[in-house]
Amino acid sequence: MKTKLLILIFSIFMGSAVIQNCYSQDVSSPFKQGLAYYDAGNYTAAIEQYNKVLQSNPKDEKTLYNRGLAYFKLTNYESAIKDYTDAILIDLKYENAYFNRGLAYYYQGNYSFAIIDFNAALNLNPESAEAIYSRGLCYRKKGDFETAIADYTKAIKMNPQYTDAYYSRGLAYYYKGAYQTAIDDYTFAIVLDSKYADSYYNRGLAYDKLNDMQHAIEDYTATIKLKPEDSDALYNRGIAYYNQKDYDLAINDFNAALKIKPQQADVYVFRVC
Repeated sequence: MKTKLLILIFSIFMGSAVIQNCYSQDVSSPFKQGLAYYDAGNYTAAIEQYNKVLQSNPKDEKTLYNRGLAYFKLTNYESAIKDYTDAILIDLKYENAYFNRGLAYYYQGNYSFAIIDFNAALNLNPESAEAIYSRGLCYRKKGDFETAIADYTKAIKMNPQYTDAYYSRGLAYYYKGAYQTAIDDYTFAIVLDSKYADSYYNRGLAYDKLNDMQHAIEDYTATIKLKPEDSDALYNRGIAYYNQKDYDLAINDFNAALKIKPQQADVYVFRVC
């Protein structure tokens, strides 16, 4: 059985409406052009425009912050961290800079530093469900599932519609071996977002652990409908069919998985059994 790593998608706080109010409404200004390039997904061009602003005003914390966002999008986490840090040194109460520097540290795998920054953001805004959730992700990465679950639970209390928090708490319960509780959280996530493919897939894994092959197959099938190229879902559904002695269906899934990922060696083993 193959497990799937959590794919994390964070909402990055730009606060562009507030930032724009601090500047001239001249849309031709380098800062405004930088915002426009960023919104269009042209992060390199955005950085070039922010550089122009910083040449004349190197202590402009909002431009430093926004350039950090662009570097982050380019996965240049070191440069993003430097810009967020410079912005924080100018404004020690810059909540979004702490939060986004925490994200950059997270993606670098520096979970302890990320936690420090999420704590700093929470000191400035204790009601930030996003900061509490993100801190929970760090604790899970550090293997501290209990603390992660506590943070996800706090985030859910603040925002009962927080789909990712339910999903991530389900993952933490899964790794603790609390499979039925994990199923409950994945189900909450699916109720909130019926197209949440990873919730179906991981709920299938939890059902698999409970030897409930029929429900596992149903969830792997739901995953495949949403993500037809998901070789792991095909592979695991094949194993579930195999365990139910539905060998023809198992072979069909193993063959489909191999077409997508020919190097998936485990599939060959099951296919010849």
